[in-house]
Amino acid sequence: MIQDVALAPGRLLGGVLAPHSENAVTDMVGEYGSGDVCTQTDATAVGCGILPENLDEFLVRSPYVTITKSSAPLLLLQAESDLRCPPGQTDLVLAILKKHGAPVEMIRYPDEPHYMAGTGRPDRRVDRLERIVHLVHRTPGIAGTERRQPGGRTVGW
Repeated sequence: MIQDVALAPGRLLGGVLAPHSENAVTDMVGEYGSGDVCTQTDATAVGCGILPENLDEFLVRSPYVTITKSSAPLLLLQAESDLRCPPGQTDLVLAILKKHGAPVEMIRYPDEPHYMAGTGRPDRRVDRLERIVHLVHRTPGIAGTERRQPGGRTVGW
């Protein structure tokens, strides 16, 4: 999702997803050497060759480069023990957005792995879902947060 926010300046793509990101990959160069599947980050995942020969293309495909073009509020969720998408990836976007005064919030889940949403502690999985639902309800224009009344008038929940 962070890629979608970075590529859709000032709006959500179609307004269909809550503006949140979980265990984001924001820097393709950094992911190349720090994720647990770094040997697959080049042509397989990024689709742009290898480093250092294709550095410019890796940067173009790194969401942190364009993230400030979006004005959508962003909730970052990060499992601290994620080896696939290390916390530094999320920290980078948090620092950039805060420096630019953008609406951003980050929640870190200690001792949780990459797939915390399915295998994490139950109380943390509930917390994750509650935060996403709360974000959906407080963000205008997200599909599913409006209802039609008789006569076709749309009102927020």
